[in-house]
Amino acid sequence: MKIICYSSYTATWFFAFAEAIIALELQKKGHDVVYITPGKLFKRISNIKQEVILRKEFGLKGYELGTTLNKDDYKKINLLIKSLNKTNFEKLVINEVQIGKIALYEFLLHNKKMSSKLTDTEWKECLRYLKYTLISFFACRKIIKTEKPDRILLYSTLYSVNHVWERYAKHKGIPVYFMQNGANLSDTNNTLIIAKNNPFYYMDILKIYWSKIKNIPVSQKTLSYVSDNFMELLKARHFSVYSTPKSKEYVDIKNIFNIKKNQKILTVTMSSYDEVFAAQYVGAWKMPKSLIFKSQLEWIKALVNYVKNQKDKFLIIRVHPREFPNQRESMKSTHAKILEKVFKNLPNNVKVNWPADKISIYDLAQETDVFLNAWSTAGVEISMLGIPVVTYAKELALYPSDLNYMGISQKDYFTKIESALVNGWSYEKIKMTYRWLALYYQRTIVTLRNNNTNSKLSIFNKFVFNTTNYCYRLLSPKVRASLIKVYYMIPGLGIGQRQINDCRRQLVEHADISRAVRMLEKSGDTLVDIKEILKSKVSRKVEDDYIRHEVKRIYNALYGTLPKGTKIKKDSLQYNLKQIVTLK
Repeated sequence: MKIICYSSYTATWFFAFAEAIIALELQKKGHDVVYITPGKLFKRISNIKQEVILRKEFGLKGYELGTTLNKDDYKKINLLIKSLNKTNFEKLVINEVQIGKIALYEFLLHNKKMSSKLTDTEWKECLRYLKYTLISFFACRKIIKTEKPDRILLYSTLYSVNHVWERYAKHKGIPVYFMQNGANLSDTNNTLIIAKNNPFYYMDILKIYWSKIKNIPVSQKTLSYVSDNFMELLKARHFSVYSTPKSKEYVDIKNIFNIKKNQKILTVTMSSYDEVFAAQYVGAWKMPKSLIFKSQLEWIKALVNYVKNQKDKFLIIRVHPREFPNQRESMKSTHAKILEKVFKNLPNNVKVNWPADKISIYDLAQETDVFLNAWSTAGVEISMLGIPVVTYAKELALYPSDLNYMGISQKDYFTKIESALVNGWSYEKIKMTYRWLALYYQRTIVTLRNNNTNSKLSIFNKFVFNTTNYCYRLLSPKVRASLIKVYYMIPGLGIGQRQINDCRRQLVEHADISRAVRMLEKSGDTLVDIKEILKSKVSRKVEDDYIRHEVKRIYNALYGTLPKGTKIKKDSLQYNLKQIVTLK
């Protein structure tokens, strides 16, 4: 097969390195791989030094994007940009590709916007994205015409400069595959997801697979791999984790929120809106019309109205940490500003858990009876602890709805809350969630390198890395950006020998991409092998023993730092997990 590997974000080493590894392995398998990079065209997101290292060390065939464009192309691009303004850019459509809208994806995310209305300052920022997207699109058309590829590989098909490739390739009938880090945070830099189209299509396919394999027991190795990710969530060290780390000491949630002993606690886990809006705006995801609550605000108002006269219930509204400045972003979202105005004069049995409170969701889990989720991944994380979760947005949740209680109407939604309160904590939910995450974390990935590769680093280097990473997290995003520029200028730390060493270590590794090759050859959707999963010889009894072992790991991680002799409250999360751990 002839395969184009378009590596646009070469300034991000993991992105570029992972793409190059796949290109290398495909090349070894005898496929005609054309490795395309932006060179100097995309400032901030591309890095020619890293591109040169990857081409040289891996012997990749291909060329830079700019070599395909001539003066006439740039003239057309510049004329198009001059014709655009903040009121007409959405009308920019070429070859059925909505370039004007697609170009704004990263801008909308970075600025946490819920609409495409732009200020003059914002419009100036958008012009850069429009320019890069047009350059990428013009080059895409020429390259596809010249190379006539059978398949196209991109790191993420949502990024604007990649999205236009996906759309144009689809227009030409060419299958496109995206790549991204493996979802398991404990192993994310060693693994890669490869699947057709985009992450939303991919998740829909996984949900279909789930219906076929959800009753199949899982091996001990895979269950342990799932738990490894949970341990990383508790630490909250990874940049993609927004929540506060689990406290090492007991956190009295009832005392903090002034909750009475006899009150049942309902905790709402809200989601950030800008990510959903951005995906929908660029046409990667469709907002379902059948949602029983039109917005999260309507949902929250209905919940407040539901509990305000029920003195035996207490509602904690947890605002998603991404809505406010955090370790990754310095901006407050548009939605957060709305919430600050709305969440005033609430009933006595309703309180808001703002990100500034620095309370971990796992400390809330210790006392919460039922979680109420919008479409956050918290719906899976909490289900893994056996706590009931009720949701209303089946179509928006990126996991199977049967892991939670699902309301199909507003009346049914509140009935489901009552059912969840009555039924309470469930071991069965833990087991089913483990099975889902086995599919999501382990069945969908290619392993690029052994997880022990980093263990070859000296103790001193590990200490330096961990200390630097810790200090880095304490800095504001603006300071971090400035330090990165300096970092890249330091010999041995910046671009150069470190990347070369990564490449040479990788050449010794053997990345098994046989499943990826089969998927590409058959134009399959994912790396999942349903037939292989159905061959599982693990019995349900044995799986239960394995799960109890993993629950013990989680129990120790959650409560291992508490003083010996700490009283365990009956019906608390600790009490329920303890019953599983001590079961004989």
